[in-house]
Amino acid sequence: MPNIWAEPIAPFILICIFLATIALTTYVDRQPIGKYFPSVLLVLIVPGALANLDLIPSQAPIYDQIAYLAVPMGVALLLLRADLKEIIFSSGIMLPVFILAGVASVVSILLVGQLIHLQQSETVSAAMTALFIGSVINVVATAQALQMDDTLLAAVLAANAIIAPFYLAVIFLLMGSTLPGKLMGRKAGSSRVEVDADQRKADEAVVPDFRRPLGTLVAVCYAIGLFILVEIGCAWAGLQNYSIMIVTVFAIAIPNLFKGIKRYVDGDREIGMMAMYMFVSVTAVQVNLADLGTQGLLVIGFIVAGLALNLLFLIPIGRLFKADPHIVLLASLAGYGGPTSTAAVAAMQKREDLVTPGILCALFGVIIGNFVGVLSYQLFAALL
Repeated sequence: MPNIWAEPIAPFILICIFLATIALTTYVDRQPIGKYFPSVLLVLIVPGALANLDLIPSQAPIYDQIAYLAVPMGVALLLLRADLKEIIFSSGIMLPVFILAGVASVVSILLVGQLIHLQQSETVSAAMTALFIGSVINVVATAQALQMDDTLLAAVLAANAIIAPFYLAVIFLLMGSTLPGKLMGRKAGSSRVEVDADQRKADEAVVPDFRRPLGTLVAVCYAIGLFILVEIGCAWAGLQNYSIMIVTVFAIAIPNLFKGIKRYVDGDREIGMMAMYMFVSVTAVQVNLADLGTQGLLVIGFIVAGLALNLLFLIPIGRLFKADPHIVLLASLAGYGGPTSTAAVAAMQKREDLVTPGILCALFGVIIGNFVGVLSYQLFAALL
């Protein structure tokens, strides 16, 4: 029997599976059960289960290609209606919350390091710090700077691939719960009341000149065109590693400098959400539980304990700043989850006003992640 996943049609089958999962997610979200069951979990569970049951491949070139396009496309479309004035007014406090949450991450890793001992403990802890504040890119750079063992680095990356989708789901669930508000002393979502009212007035005032499907096609062409231009420019300037940052800059600047662009697009949020769902799907499908050994399990325990402790630290941080729990939780996710996960969760919770500050905090973490990771090594070497 021929291997269907080796055939040219395989990428289209996989895309069809992901789109069908997204359709199911959208359907469930609109049903009464959607109030009690976070439909985003389907985007994580269905592809992940299919891959771990060997019904679909856990690795395929199409996954990298989807992530390569879905991330900048989703960012461009979800930021198309971002208004910097409203963002500053409603959630300008996210950056100081993010910075203090980063300090809490270092403390959490230091405390967990006293309980869970790993090979090259100081180096792994420094890499974890880079991961909690920045991204996988920062982990690799920190590991290279500190000459981290390749096996340990692989264990950290594999463990992160497993934990990241579940942490995203935890943050999503907490944002929909009343518990964080009770613990932090402020109702979750309270910062968006006035912004939502203003946004509704703005939406009523802006009637699209191009309605669907033309407006949707314009939105897709805008996102893909921006992605192509940035990629070409980054390749010419040798800045490929910073392309997502540059896409974000343009995605924020264009709609704020040329506000009339909103008249020519329609369905941009829906397409942007679909792109983010595709990204989450290809992340979940690559989680393979069989690939980890004992060291990987220890690393998983280390990361889980560090994240759990960090979530506890968010309670006094939220009380200190008297911040909306949504802002505090997204600030934490911006560190560990990165810009794409932060934007996805914010959009899924209908907090488009927090997409831009979340992405900016995450990108700030990427910028400082290497420095914090390498400098924290000295602290861990002295105390662990």
